[in-house]
Amino acid sequence: MSALVVAILAGGLSSRMGQDKRFLKINGVSLLDKAIFLAKQLDGQVLICGAVPGRVCLPDKTAQRGPISGLLSAVHTIQKPVWLLVLPVDMPLLTLDLLKNLFTRAEKPGVAYQNYELPLLFWCDKNAVSILERLERWSVRAFLEALGAKRLSLDTALESCFMNLNCPEDWERLHEYSI
Repeated sequence: MSALVVAILAGGLSSRMGQDKRFLKINGVSLLDKAIFLAKQLDGQVLICGAVPGRVCLPDKTAQRGPISGLLSAVHTIQKPVWLLVLPVDMPLLTLDLLKNLFTRAEKPGVAYQNYELPLLFWCDKNAVSILERLERWSVRAFLEALGAKRLSLDTALESCFMNLNCPEDWERLHEYSI
């Protein structure tokens, strides 16, 4: 595989959570540090997207516009075509094997798992950046559709790995799993 950049989406207001979810801890490790650890295992450049206190990061290109703002910040720092893995900070049950499977099955213009927008792996070139910049709906789903990304099937036993933490109830539900 060609060069890799991992963009960790760590912006957002965490308004539904009621506290900054990037710094919520699982076994003493913040969600942000957990995502960084996972990203570093992939042997690529790691970018933290969003204004994170005390971290070197890329502020969102447009404030309060969701994940696409962070993604725009990432693509505008990349100088040459690379594979870009977009990793959310609030999916702490994602595994290295699931991410490696994206690479194993990677094909241009991009891939993501069926029924999930993130994580997303795509070939970040001028065409992808242009599609991203011209989106009418600022959503990852709209980007996947416009890009023509392939959707990969997923064993239903692995669906819990895609648990997304948006509110206190999600945080409580997370503790039902062995983490």
